[in-house]
Amino acid sequence: MDATDYDELAGRLQGLLIRLDDRLGPRDQSRVLTYIEANELALALNHLAVTLAQANHRLALDERADLLALATTMGTTHRVSPLLDACPSSHTPYP
Repeated sequence: MDATDYDELAGRLQGLLIRLDDRLGPRDQSRVLTYIEANELALALNHLAVTLAQANHRLALDERADLLALATTMGTTHRVSPLLDACPSSHTPYP
């Protein structure tokens, strides 16, 4: 993967972090951002999924799809998908 690919994935992760910030505490937001800045994108995505699953947060269908698309691109679906399965679905966008 070249620098452009990393930049695109990092941008997508940062976008998800912003969209999900109302469901994450400041410590988890900071940790995910630290992983992104260190180019530890798989760790960032995994931490995001673990945090959402542990708190049993609802995910809108588009949020779940975006998280799974990133996991597929990064080759981490086997870790992220079961975590997201623990999150209840919301058929409407998260308020």
